[in-house]
Amino acid sequence: MPTIARVILAVLSGGALLALVLLGGMALWVWRRGGFGVVASVLLRSLAAAVVGLGGWFLAILVVASVWPELFASAGLAVVASGIAVGLCVYLAWYRRGAGPGLRYGALAATLAWGLAGAWLGGHAVEGLAGALTAILGAVLAANLALLVLDIARARGQRPAMRTARPSWPALAGRGR
Repeated sequence: MPTIARVILAVLSGGALLALVLLGGMALWVWRRGGFGVVASVLLRSLAAAVVGLGGWFLAILVVASVWPELFASAGLAVVASGIAVGLCVYLAWYRRGAGPGLRYGALAATLAWGLAGAWLGGHAVEGLAGALTAILGAVLAANLALLVLDIARARGQRPAMRTARPSWPALAGRGR
């Protein structure tokens, strides 16, 4: 095997292994401790998600190159692999033990679906290698946007409705009549 092939294989397998170790470590942390703090969650949802997306793409390249070589360099491979990997990473970084099962499963479905949609949009924005990198960026942004929308909708539903109270001061009560 030529030297360049060994280097490419080492980079691809190292990136894939790093992504698997990150996801496994995050899942173990969530299972044992119930979630991450605010700062760790922000860093994992942004920086680690990009690394996991790249590693997911590398893993898909390794698997597809050995099983189905025709799809080796397709744009769809980067979209699907990075979208799923990023969606799972963002979900694990967001996870909170106190959330109900409906919210947890809804958040998982939202991060995976929006991660795939963002990867698709990013992957079709530019062609070539830059398309794969923008697919990862689009997946990170869209998965985080999904959780932001979900958190805002949940906060709106929990807020008590504002009532207009009658003024207790008699001078204000008589005005306008």
